[in-house]
Amino acid sequence: MKKVLMFCLVMVLAFSMSLTVAAVNGGFISSPSNEKAPVLVNYKNESEDCTAELVLCSYADRANLSDEARAAIEEAYAQIKGTYDLSTLTVDLAKIALELGVPVTHLSVTDLFDISCSEDEDHDGHGKFTIELTDDSFQSYACLLHYMNGEWVIVENAKLSESGRTLSFEVDEFSPFAIVGFNGGKVVRTEVEVEVPAAVNNALVAVSSGSTVAAIATTIWALSERKKNSAKKKEEADQQWLTF
Repeated sequence: MKKVLMFCLVMVLAFSMSLTVAAVNGGFISSPSNEKAPVLVNYKNESEDCTAELVLCSYADRANLSDEARAAIEEAYAQIKGTYDLSTLTVDLAKIALELGVPVTHLSVTDLFDISCSEDEDHDGHGKFTIELTDDSFQSYACLLHYMNGEWVIVENAKLSESGRTLSFEVDEFSPFAIVGFNGGKVVRTEVEVEVPAAVNNALVAVSSGSTVAAIATTIWALSERKKNSAKKKEEADQQWLTF
């Protein structure tokens, strides 16, 4: 019985530690501030008379965007950063996870970028653009998200080439986009050191010494406190973004 309880507590500890590490990047696999955006390799408008040009800008280079576009991509970033379950952005991601046969928590954003369209005096209302992107992160591609009017939607027509290197899709509006990939359930690698909570450590010691009831009670209390603290920190972070 003691061995079973010890195993359960170790599993709980491992789970809580993985949550701590994952929390560093929120819904991202890694920080988009350090990543390059996909490469815009080709695009074409449905109208042959359209001479508009498309420009792709990574989140890291958002200072080059207009004030409106920069505010939009920073808002998109904050929403992704503030979640550990991407289905809170759109419930359609839960369907994607179901199709892949994985927990939705195994989906993370690999790239966040903006696509904008230049003005075209000869074509009012550009219509649809067919766009092709390439990026190494497509190896774990799950779907493409588009952030429009404060809401996330899945670009249903996005398709990955057989080689897994090129992503093509059609859109007629431009704003932030996010590539969602399958992280395989692996813990996100970060440089942050994770400390074992003292209360959980005491619980493990209690189990090893035979104080199983006290150990279980202490563990429950420790995880409850951690949940409260996480909720408080998230609320404080939200307030900071609102006052930014």
